[in-house]
Amino acid sequence: MNGPSLASPRATSTQGAAKRRATIPAVVLQGAIPFSVFWILADVDDGSRILGAMALGLCAAVCGAVAKPTRYLVAVVWGVTAVGIAIQLRLGADLGTMLTFAVASALLFVGASAVLPRILRHFRAPEKLARLGQLALGAALLLRLIPGLQGHINSGQLAIGSFSLQLGEFSRILAIAGVGLIGWSTLGTLGLRRLFRSESKASSIGLILLAGNLGLLAVVDTGPAIVLTAAAAVMVVASVARIRPILRRIEVWLTAGAIVFLSVSFAAQFNVLDRLETRWSNVSTPDEQLAAALRAAQGGGLIGHGVGTSPLAGHIPVAASDFVPAVVAADLGYLALGAITAALLCCYGIMLSRISRGRTPLAIMGIGVLTALLVQTVITVLGSMGAIPLTGLSTPALAATGSTMLSTFIALGIASAAVREMTAVEPAGRPPTVAPPRAVLGISAGIVAYLCALAVLPIDTSLQGLYLARGDIRTADGAIIASTDSDGERVYPSGGLYSDVGLVVRGYADYGVESMYRSELTCGGPANPLDVLLGLFRQPACVPADIETTLQSPLQKAIKEAAGDSSAQVVVTDSMSGSILALYSSRQKDPADVSAGTAPEAPSRLKSSPPGSTFKVVVAAAALLNDVDADGARTDVVKANGAELTNSRNLECPDTSIATMLAFSCNTTAGYLALHVGQPELNRVAEEYFGANMLTRFDGGDVAPLTLAQEDTSLSAPQLMRTGIGQESVQSSPLAMNAATAVIAHSALSTDGSATPALHLVASVCSGTPAVTAATTFGKALPAPVATEILRGMRQAAEVGTATHLGKAGHSLGRDIAAKSGTAEVSIPGSAAALDSWVTAIIDGRWIITARVQNSTAAQANNAQEIAARILPLIPRSNISYKTPCS
Repeated sequence: MNGPSLASPRATSTQGAAKRRATIPAVVLQGAIPFSVFWILADVDDGSRILGAMALGLCAAVCGAVAKPTRYLVAVVWGVTAVGIAIQLRLGADLGTMLTFAVASALLFVGASAVLPRILRHFRAPEKLARLGQLALGAALLLRLIPGLQGHINSGQLAIGSFSLQLGEFSRILAIAGVGLIGWSTLGTLGLRRLFRSESKASSIGLILLAGNLGLLAVVDTGPAIVLTAAAAVMVVASVARIRPILRRIEVWLTAGAIVFLSVSFAAQFNVLDRLETRWSNVSTPDEQLAAALRAAQGGGLIGHGVGTSPLAGHIPVAASDFVPAVVAADLGYLALGAITAALLCCYGIMLSRISRGRTPLAIMGIGVLTALLVQTVITVLGSMGAIPLTGLSTPALAATGSTMLSTFIALGIASAAVREMTAVEPAGRPPTVAPPRAVLGISAGIVAYLCALAVLPIDTSLQGLYLARGDIRTADGAIIASTDSDGERVYPSGGLYSDVGLVVRGYADYGVESMYRSELTCGGPANPLDVLLGLFRQPACVPADIETTLQSPLQKAIKEAAGDSSAQVVVTDSMSGSILALYSSRQKDPADVSAGTAPEAPSRLKSSPPGSTFKVVVAAAALLNDVDADGARTDVVKANGAELTNSRNLECPDTSIATMLAFSCNTTAGYLALHVGQPELNRVAEEYFGANMLTRFDGGDVAPLTLAQEDTSLSAPQLMRTGIGQESVQSSPLAMNAATAVIAHSALSTDGSATPALHLVASVCSGTPAVTAATTFGKALPAPVATEILRGMRQAAEVGTATHLGKAGHSLGRDIAAKSGTAEVSIPGSAAALDSWVTAIIDGRWIITARVQNSTAAQANNAQEIAARILPLIPRSNISYKTPCS
């Protein structure tokens, strides 16, 4: 008897075993994708790397076992999630927490993929599915309102202990599911005659609930509203695809019109349009948040340097969520970000193609969640790159935060179940779709092209240096002024000792040498040969270079000790080379304590005040250059337009010569000479020879220059008389007065009539070979006889005049001292005038000391001289070589 033969149990068992054996390589490959990605990218110890890679590989394998038709697509998404987790770890996240979220995401994927089809089979009738959809939409609205109980309605975050959940990510899936169920049960199953019967009630309620969800989202944030609107619109079109074209058009236009009307109403009510306008303006003029993201992304170039290598990525606001794509670009480059984006879009697109013909409730829901994932990915990637506004969204899978990761895999579970359902009903032999829709391919190609274009655009590096590690700044004798610790923070071992030299407030601003030599300190070191070869594709990795200054640490410390508790500023320089040996201000903050938005004071170079009688050296130069003398002037008082000017303590000067004026600080002679030289000529000499009234900057930053009234401000005779003694409109910082004194010393000592070298702090940049800063000049050389005469008067001041306190200290050390002291009246709003004690001195005809002690009393007129006297033993006696080899 011939009949159909039945397979034996043994044969069936053999076939099952063969099928299981064929599945094993697929499972291994699924797990290998996230395993390899995490193993390569994660910047963790070996034990953590093994644990993380195995956990992610297992999650991908489990998900693939449930979603066989989409196993490789899901594995690719897990690979992107592995990138996201590696990024979270480099931003400081805990590996245990990340893996907990990953395991929970895998379980939710399995649950959504396996349980949802059973629920839909249970609620098979359209009426039941419509009610289920209404319940989902109502639950979505309620879920999005819950954070308002904690005052977080705008952010949508619900705090649970030390964690917070972004409920908007989950409410969006519920809303999409609700729209899909109502859309299928009403639009997808009804004819035109039944459309306006009882079943229309479900559609109306659903539309009201959808409008409520969209309205709430439009009020608090427009990004999620756009995603939900796009998903709802696509599901409506999919639901009515089998109804006659006229019905399809009616339903689509009615739904679209209702959504537009409600959205515009809410927008007008809550100023949403104004918010949108602001966000679009942020694209053309990025705020600090977007600007920080763009700076970091630009630093990665086309191919990047690896996870954790960008010094800028950690300073991006909300880097762990909204701006994860910028962190990826900063670490791995634009090309990697483009590849990741294209992979996600293609995976979602292939799934969408496989279910696009489906008209079951599950297929409609799958179409909705995939549309949402596509739209959300495009918005977040382009938004974080400054192409479009970014608001309230994180990149699915790539932003591996708890809420985003969990909601992404719930959505993928729904989509995977829909694909599995469609695969089961497809005709045998039909090959599965392996290509995404052309629109998705076009969008992916456009995003990759846009990112590659960003990689070749000119990079604005002006602010990047505020985040990069820097080389050391050292004194000429090797003491560390500034260095960078293992965390990339700037460290100043001596506290406020060198505060006037410069400092960095990381991510905000830098000052002084730190600002002037930012590029050398951050990127001045020898380039890596590989970076040179890859320079066309990425910004070379910055190699810091050290800076050696001309400062002498023993001298700097001696000044600090001599200044004590007084408010003092001291500058010591070499008039022959322009080198600054010391630059000190007391009572300055430790640079580590300077907060963002607070610029350092740096009084030695930035704070101006009347220089008092030290300005008489400029008056003397103007008189000598113009052959003006004080013959016939009174030695006890000078009068002008009813005003009188007397000497200190009403003393009478020995005579009216310029040398005596400088020696005994004769106000009467100085006032008389200023009157007869005249304001125009006094200004000309001060500007031409001593750099007055000019914007001044040296390699240590800006300097408050010597200033006096401009010619367009006509001074009265009494005012001009007081200008002659360094009061009235005359102002100077200690550094500027030191530079003016150096002109006198250099002009007297130089044999070739050359101009005075400009002051400078930097001796060399350690970039392989020392590169001594090229010296520029300051002012104009005085004729030797003029400089010599001024120097003679200053020597007399140290020997027998007003600077004998300093002169005696120098004589005991065998030093030649020429000095001019001064006591300046300083007006303080709301209180009596204070006195500043000044001295500017020339040691051995070459070394310049300028000191100012603020808020002195008449009894403390020699405070500045005392400080100068105490540091005399540390003033060099011979030439100093500043070409110190970098080591």
